[in-house]
Amino acid sequence: MCSQLNITVIVRPETSADYAAIGELTERAFRDRWYSSKTEHHIINALRRVGALSVSLVAEQNSKVVGHIAFSPAKSSDGSDGWFSLGPISVEPELQGKGIGELLVRTGLQIIQEQGAKGCILVGDIGYYKRFGFINVPELAPEAEFASYFHILRFNESTRPEKIEFHPVFHDTALINGN
Repeated sequence: MCSQLNITVIVRPETSADYAAIGELTERAFRDRWYSSKTEHHIINALRRVGALSVSLVAEQNSKVVGHIAFSPAKSSDGSDGWFSLGPISVEPELQGKGIGELLVRTGLQIIQEQGAKGCILVGDIGYYKRFGFINVPELAPEAEFASYFHILRFNESTRPEKIEFHPVFHDTALINGN
């Protein structure tokens, strides 16, 4: 149940039957966003193609996909496993701000933590993500241009990598474009 909506929203792992709906939803959700590369739906497909979607969840309302979140492996500078990146995350534009994204984030973070994750990184608005425990740590950002939007959530405070990088798919235009 999504409390802010007072409706039933089911969060479940994606299936192959969801792929087209996820792509269309992601494209709609990012269409009018100034910060969007307009490739978010292609990034999800590329992560899926190379087997790097560690967790991919959909939010479903009345048998319709109304939200999606992706988690993929991230690489720590010390070479340790257990780091994930969150994103892209998409919610139907008319349902944004109603709690579906929060439900997806909380569910996904719980799943990766149960899988033994050390932490999670993302690029996004700290005003939104701080409610989940993310903090801005610009010195860990793999690229200076988005350092002020780079956030980390450590599940174990003793874990302190020097740098963390997103999966290579995020920077591989050939993979993103389906080549």
